[in-house]
Amino acid sequence: AYGGGFAMGNFVGIYIESKLALGNIALRIVTRKEADELIGFLKTENYGFTVFNGTGTTGKVNLIYMVIKRKEQKKVIEIIQRFNPKAFISIEDVREASEAIFPVRNSEGRKPHYRLFKWFRKGK
Repeated sequence: AYGGGFAMGNFVGIYIESKLALGNIALRIVTRKEADELIGFLKTENYGFTVFNGTGTTGKVNLIYMVIKRKEQKKVIEIIQRFNPKAFISIEDVREASEAIFPVRNSEGRKPHYRLFKWFRKGK
């Protein structure tokens, strides 16, 4: 019973945390083909990123580094795959980010109960 309760608590906690999607993540995108269209689109959407030209095993590559809000992960990955479906994407959690550029989003679509805990979140 103890083991089952412990496992269920972990499962429920991970599920709730994934639905809240608090915090930031770092994306590393490696593309073999030119990424000019992707970079241009990310600029128009006001995402902050850094681009490097590099050389990989198969030749020239573009490296794009981004720090984004975790709740935007799905949207950004869909954008990347639309412009470059074979891009290599690496994702990791970020504890803290300073001087990051995040797109300004309209808060009208947010549900009212999210504002109750706004003071509770770091950086808001």
